[in-house]
Amino acid sequence: MKNLRVCSTTFESFEGSVSEGFIVYTYDKNASYLYRESDGWYLLDKGGRIKLELPNESIVSARYLYLKESVWVCFVGGEMYLVNSGYESEFVGKIEGGIRCGSTSPDSEIIAVVSGDYLMIVMNCEFDVIVEKSVLDEEEKDAFVQLGWGRKETQFHGRAGKEAAVEKRESVDGSVSEEDDGRVRISWRGDGEYFCVSLIEPVRVKRSLRVFDREGNLRNKSEDVKYLEHSLGWKPNGSLIASTQNTPKGKQVVFFERNGLRHGEFVLRDDYSVCEIEWNNDSSLLLLVCAKEAEFKLKIYGSSNYYWYLKQEVKIDGRIMDVKFSVEDKNVLNILTDKGIEMIEFEEKYFSVESRVFVIDGKRLLETDYAKANIPPPFSQIEYEMRDVVKCVEFNENVFVILQDQTLVNCVTKEEIFRFEGCEINCFSVLSKDEFLLFDSRKKELIYFNRIDLIKVGMKQDILNFKGEYFQTKQSVNKVRVRRERGVEREGGVKGEASMEVEGEASIEVDGTASVEESSNVQVVSIQIVYECNFRIDDFFIKDEKVILKNKGKIFIGDFLLIENIRQIFSTRDYLIFITFENELIFYDFNEDFYEFEDKLKIENEMRKRLVEKGAMIVCYINDGLVLQMPRGNLETIYPRSIVILAIQNEIKNKNYLKAFEMCRRHRIDLNYLVDYQDIDLNLFSTQITKTEYLNLFISNLKNDKSSLQKYSFQNEDLSDPEKINRICSKLMVLLNDKTECILTCLVKLNRIEDALKLILKHENNSREKMIEYLVFLVNVDFLFNLALGIYNLELVLLVAKFSQKDPKEYLPFLNKIKSIQDSNLQKFHIDDHLKKHKKALSHLFSYFESSNDFSLFQNYTKSHNLFLDAINLSQNHPNLLNSILIDYANSTSGSIDSANAFFLSNEISQSIDQFVNMGCYKEALILASSKDQEKSICAKSIPILLDQHRKVEAAYLSLDYLNDVDSCILYLSQENKWMDSWRIAKSKNRLDLIETIVHPSIIASFDSFIEQINELKENFIKKSNRIEIIRNKKESNVEGIEFLPDTASMITGLTISQITNSTRRTAKSRRKELRQRLRGREGTPYEEEYILLTIKGYFEKFNDLKPQISSLSRCLLFINHREKSTSLENAFLSLGNLLNEKRNALFVHPNNPIPKPEDKKPIDVPKELNNEWNSKVISSF
Repeated sequence: MKNLRVCSTTFESFEGSVSEGFIVYTYDKNASYLYRESDGWYLLDKGGRIKLELPNESIVSARYLYLKESVWVCFVGGEMYLVNSGYESEFVGKIEGGIRCGSTSPDSEIIAVVSGDYLMIVMNCEFDVIVEKSVLDEEEKDAFVQLGWGRKETQFHGRAGKEAAVEKRESVDGSVSEEDDGRVRISWRGDGEYFCVSLIEPVRVKRSLRVFDREGNLRNKSEDVKYLEHSLGWKPNGSLIASTQNTPKGKQVVFFERNGLRHGEFVLRDDYSVCEIEWNNDSSLLLLVCAKEAEFKLKIYGSSNYYWYLKQEVKIDGRIMDVKFSVEDKNVLNILTDKGIEMIEFEEKYFSVESRVFVIDGKRLLETDYAKANIPPPFSQIEYEMRDVVKCVEFNENVFVILQDQTLVNCVTKEEIFRFEGCEINCFSVLSKDEFLLFDSRKKELIYFNRIDLIKVGMKQDILNFKGEYFQTKQSVNKVRVRRERGVEREGGVKGEASMEVEGEASIEVDGTASVEESSNVQVVSIQIVYECNFRIDDFFIKDEKVILKNKGKIFIGDFLLIENIRQIFSTRDYLIFITFENELIFYDFNEDFYEFEDKLKIENEMRKRLVEKGAMIVCYINDGLVLQMPRGNLETIYPRSIVILAIQNEIKNKNYLKAFEMCRRHRIDLNYLVDYQDIDLNLFSTQITKTEYLNLFISNLKNDKSSLQKYSFQNEDLSDPEKINRICSKLMVLLNDKTECILTCLVKLNRIEDALKLILKHENNSREKMIEYLVFLVNVDFLFNLALGIYNLELVLLVAKFSQKDPKEYLPFLNKIKSIQDSNLQKFHIDDHLKKHKKALSHLFSYFESSNDFSLFQNYTKSHNLFLDAINLSQNHPNLLNSILIDYANSTSGSIDSANAFFLSNEISQSIDQFVNMGCYKEALILASSKDQEKSICAKSIPILLDQHRKVEAAYLSLDYLNDVDSCILYLSQENKWMDSWRIAKSKNRLDLIETIVHPSIIASFDSFIEQINELKENFIKKSNRIEIIRNKKESNVEGIEFLPDTASMITGLTISQITNSTRRTAKSRRKELRQRLRGREGTPYEEEYILLTIKGYFEKFNDLKPQISSLSRCLLFINHREKSTSLENAFLSLGNLLNEKRNALFVHPNNPIPKPEDKKPIDVPKELNNEWNSKVISSF
C-alpha cells in the first residue's frame, strides 16, 4: 500500500547527437554513461566527458568487471575491449560470427555470451572459456519426470464424457509477436548462480526462455507461451523471471519460475509496447520501459497481496537508450536518452490522514478508512477513476490529486482546478479549500496557488527538499500569507517587491524582485531569491529541539542520539513510534525526558515496546491501534498498550465512560484504570453504562489500590487506596437502587453477603429464585448455604441448596430435625452448633434453659467448648450458676493467675493462696493469709520455688523477715554477690561467726572467679581484633571491587559478594539460610568480619556489666585486709578497659566500615568509649 512519489529530477543534456548508449555502475557504485556520437564513443563519469579509443560501431553490451576494475565492451562484430580507470582501451579478443548478446554475473566473475551462430560461450573474468556449446541444446539437467499423476486424461469429467478428457494443446510454433525485436536477452539471478536466455528458436520460430547455471549447463526450459516477447528481467531475489506477452486481449507481463513453469501475470492497461524490464535492487519495484511510435514512458509497478499496482508513470522526453536503478539506493533511477541524462529520485510513502489511507493504481485512486472497515488490498472502500494517471495525492475535507498532465483535480467533485503547464509537480500540500502549496521537482520552485494568484519561488539547487515527510501530524503548514508591495507599471510588465510567508510548524519568507504576467486569468508572480533560504516542510520539534533522521537509521533530537537501528518512524499526536531492524515496535512519549529514554528502554515493559512480524510497516493510526502491512501485502491491525491506554485516557477526560469501558473490556485492560486514572463522575458513569452485566463486571473487578497506574502509566508513587471499594460501591448502591443485581454485586464486593441475603428476603418469592441464582454465581455455594442457615430462614436455605451441587440426603435430614423443634431458641442453638458458632449457640442455649433453671446442659456445653468467659457474662444474675462456672474455670486453668483469681471470686481462698504460691506470687498469698502460722507456712513453701526461679535475694529476705533464718539469708545473699548486705545483716543480728564462715570465703572465691573472667575476656578480645586486622589487610591487597574470599572460593571479577548475594536474597528460605550463616560466622565467609565485630561489641557491654561488681568486690577485699588482691583486681580490670578503648577506633571507625550487610540488617553501632574513672585512686596507688 506504499505509494511511490517523485522527490526530485535532474537533467543534463548532451552537446551532440547521440545514437546509442549504456549505463555502467563502476567500483564506487556511481553511474557512468557510455554513449556514441557521430565521431565515436564517449564515457561520461565523475571525471568528465572522455572520448574512448574504440571502434565506431554498435555495441551489444557494456558491463563493469569489478575484479579487473575495467568496463567490458562487446561489439556486434564480435570484438571485445576493456576500458580501464585511466580510460585506456585494451583489445581482449574476438568471437567469430559476431555477438548477439553478452552479460556478466552480479559478482563480475562470469561472462556469458551468445554468438551469432547461437553458441553459448561462458568465460571467467580472465576470458578463459569454461564452456562453449549450442544455446539451442535440448538436454535439460533438471527436466521434469512426468508420471501422469494429475493429468487431464486421468480426471473424471462427468457428463462431458471421455472426449473432454483428451487434452488439446495448441501449437505455439511460428507464434512470434509482431512487436518482438528479435534480439537475444540475458538476465542473471541476484546471487549469480543462474542466468536466463530469451531467444527465438530458429526451427520452431517461437520465443522461449532457457535457464543455465554458471558452468553453462542447461537446467530448464520455459513452457510454451504464444507471442512471448523479447523483454526479460530476473527478479534479484530469484523468485520470478519477468517477460511480456502480446495476447488478443492485450499486452501482459508474465512470470516464470526458475524451473520454467509459468507463475502468474498481470495485464497492462494501454497499447504501449514494452521495450525492456528492470528490477530495483531489493526486488520491490518492477520497471517497464514502454514505447509507442516516438513516445517513451516508464511504468513502475509494485506488488502487494499478489496484486500489481501501477505506482508511478513517468513520461520521458526523447528516445530511451538505457535505464537502470541505482545499485545503492533502491529508489534512484538513472535514465540515458538521446537528449541527455536524467536522474529521478523516488520516495516510498503511505498517503494517509488519521485512519484514511490512499493508494495510487494508475488512473485509479483507492481510499479506505480503516477505522470503519479493515479491507485488505487490493480491495478498497472507495474508488476514484481519473482520466489520466495519478501522480500524487493530498487531502483535507476533500481529496485532491495531480494528474500526469500536471492538472490539479478535486477527486470528489471531479473539478479540474488548474493545469500547471511546464511544471513537474510531484508533491503538494493543501492549505485550505482554495489554497495550495506545490513543489516543482524539476525547476526546484515552490509554488503558491489560491485560484487567483500563482506565486513561484525559485530556489538554489537542493536548498528546498521535500523528501522524507516522515511525520503525519504537527508538521502541516496551516497558513500562507502573500504580500505584494510598491507595484509600479513599467515597460515590459509590472515590477515590484513581493514576499510570501508560510506559517505553522515550518515557515519561509522570501523577498525579491517580482514580475507579473497574465496567464489563463491567473496572475503569476515569479520571485528570484536574493539569499539562501533553508526550508523543509516536514521539520519537526520536540521541546524546541529539531528531530533529525540520519543515514543508517539514527534518530537525533538536536545533537542527542535518541535511538538507532531504525527502519521506520511514525508520529501520532502523543507518540513517536519506531520500528527497528530487530522488528521491535518502540514508543517514545513526547512528554517524557528524551535524555532518560535509553535507560527506560532497557526495562522490559509492554507499554514501551513489543515485537512485530519481520518486515512489517505501519500504514496508519486508528483510534486505539495501528494498521500494519506485512511484506506479502496483507494487513494486520494491532492494539499496542500505549495507544490503547492513550485512547482510554482521552475518553475518560471527555467523560465518554461507555466508550472507555468498552475499550478496556475489548483489550483486556484492568477496569480499575477507569477510576484510578482520575476521579470519575459516578452519576454520569451509571447513566451512560446501562447494561447490568457491564456494571457487574466493573464492580467485581475493583481493588483497594491503584496498581493499574503502575502497570499502564509508569507511576511509582504511593498506590494504596484502602477505601476505594467502599467509596465506589456505597455510592453506586444509591445510584443503582433499581438494579438489584448490581446492588448484590456491591454487597458481595464489600463482603456484606449476609446483607445481600437479607435484601433478597425483602423481595417477593417469584423474584428471589433469580437473585439467589446470581448470588450463587458470585459466592461459593457452600459458604452461602451456611450463611443462609445462619440467618435462621429455612426457606432461603432450601432455595440456595436448589442451586448447589449438594445431595439432598446431606441437608434434608438436618433441616427436618430443625423444623421438628418447636422452641425457636433451641432451633437456633442446633443451627449455630452445626455451623460451629459455639458462642452464639451458648447464648441461645442459656435463653432456652433460663426459664427452667436447669443449667446442667448449659454447663456441660460450656466445658466441652471452653466457653467459660462467655458463660460468666451470661450468668451474672444467677449466683449459684456463676459460682459453679467460676470453680470449673479455675480448675481448667490451674497454674495461672486467672485460676487464682477465679478461686478468689468463688470464695475458695485457700485454693487461691495455693495457686499464688505455686506461681511464685508470694506477696499476693501473704496478703490473703489470715494468721501468722499461715504466713510462715506460705514462706516455707515459697522459698524453694523462688530458689528454682533464681530469685535468691527475695528468698533471703523472706527467710529473714518471716522465718528469722539468718544463716539462710546470709548464704543466699553471698551467693548473689551481695557481700555488703550479707555483712551488714550478720552484724545487725549479732552473728559475727557467719562473717568468717560464709561472707569472707565467698569474697575470696569471687576474686578468683572475676580474675579468671577478666583474663578470658582479654585473651578473646586480642584474638578477635587480630583476626579483624588480617581480614582487612587481605581485602586491601585484593583487586578493587572483589570481596575477600577463602582460599577455596573462586573470584568473580567486577562484582562484590554483597552485590551477588543481594541479587539472590529474595525468598524467605534464602534469607533464613543467610541468617544461619551470619550467626555461625564461619571463617572465610563474607559474614566473618560482621560476626567478629558484633562479638567484640558484646565485650564492651560485658565490661560495663562487670564494673559495679568489680568495684564492690574490690572494697570488700580491702575491708578483709586483702589489699594486694584488691589492687591486682582493679589493675587487671583497668588494663582491660584501656585495651578496649585503645582498639575501639581502629575496629569500628575504619575506612572499610560499614562492612557489607544484608538489606534487612541494621549497621553495627560503634560502642561508646569506656569510662575508666570508676576505681579508687587510693587503692590503685598502693
